[in-house]
Amino acid sequence: MVWSFPPRFSIKLSKPELVPPKTPTPKEKKALSDLDDQASLRYQMPGLLFYENKESMLGRDPATVIKEGLAKALVFYYPLAGRLFQGPNKKLIVDCNGEGALFLKAEANIALHKLGDFIHSPSPYLSKLLYNVPGSEGITGCPLLLIQVTRFTCGGIALGVRFNHTMVDGYGIVLFLKALCELAQGGSTPSVLPVWDREMLSATANPNPTCSHSVYEAPCFRNNFKLFDLEWWANKIFNVEKLASQPLYFFSPKILKPILVRSAFIIGPKEIQALRDQAIAQDYDMRQRSLAGLKLSPGYYGNAIVMQSATSIAKLLCDSPITYAIQLIREAKNKVNADYVKSVIDFMVTRGRPRMSVLRNMLVSDISRIGMEKIDFGWGDAIYAGASIAAYGATFLERPKSSNDTTEKSILVPISLPHIYMQIFKREFMKMTSSS
Repeated sequence: MVWSFPPRFSIKLSKPELVPPKTPTPKEKKALSDLDDQASLRYQMPGLLFYENKESMLGRDPATVIKEGLAKALVFYYPLAGRLFQGPNKKLIVDCNGEGALFLKAEANIALHKLGDFIHSPSPYLSKLLYNVPGSEGITGCPLLLIQVTRFTCGGIALGVRFNHTMVDGYGIVLFLKALCELAQGGSTPSVLPVWDREMLSATANPNPTCSHSVYEAPCFRNNFKLFDLEWWANKIFNVEKLASQPLYFFSPKILKPILVRSAFIIGPKEIQALRDQAIAQDYDMRQRSLAGLKLSPGYYGNAIVMQSATSIAKLLCDSPITYAIQLIREAKNKVNADYVKSVIDFMVTRGRPRMSVLRNMLVSDISRIGMEKIDFGWGDAIYAGASIAAYGATFLERPKSSNDTTEKSILVPISLPHIYMQIFKREFMKMTSSS
């Protein structure tokens, strides 16, 4: 086996600055929806996009292009230039004061191609290419958006984006960044105008949850296995559930680094075919489904996220074919109708906006189809765009770095697990994706 290590490099970082909207915007206070401000979304979501040098853009400074586009985009998405505060019953409200988004410019002392596949999630360069400005990582009273533009010696670019997840979801931030690109390249208005419409996903005057929501319940640990259960010990010693509530450290709590392994698996055409030979997949998307009056506008950039879970006894899951797990997931997704969404909203309001339990749960979010790699501000499509992290308790399905025609058919799966669990996962992954 040939081992490779990520190359070291340094960057020269400019002083962080606030970029306000280019023209005056409404000064008002706007309440988030009751899906936006659930505790499971109260964190800072990072992402990295990488672009190769483009000769036609010779002489153009990418930082200047993006900064100007940012100021113009914030005119239309002016709530993102504001600051959140918390009202009664933990209700989050955005003060649209026009303070602006954080912006940084950086220069790297290395060529982009030297980084190889280490630009994939989980990227070891996240802290360099998306600098955590001290005091900016909170949920309330802090900038809602941070953008860093880093230029490499070859002319390649890294675009780092960090956003407050309560304000936008993956689809929403892509909508914003595409608007930024259009305006940066001379457009007068975004091709898709943003809409607020958060009241559509807010509770009525008399909230009454009608469904069960087990994903928010603490897991039950069987007494006879506690001594051999790494998650039980981690929670006992470090209080994992409490750490998961920290806005910046949800994905990578520093205290858990000694017991976690972060890796990524690429599921290519061969592996996908092996899985298809075992079962037929089925796709779902809340935004594309009309849920009895809950059809969202194409310009809606708030969160359209409801938590639903599929549960099973471990032995039954391990002893059954893969079709058993797929059927559990399919049945769980089919329960997400208008009544279920309303129940989640009412549940948030009546139960103090709880957080999804991290222990014993793995949140799977497919961001491979939201078009991040198509965000073009003049340098073409990104060669890679993703969340750039491997989260404990969550995985974000992404597209791997573009290199050939098979890339479009491949999926990148970043995973963070305790050491022993990772070895078991690798073994099971090989078994499931083997063509034999």
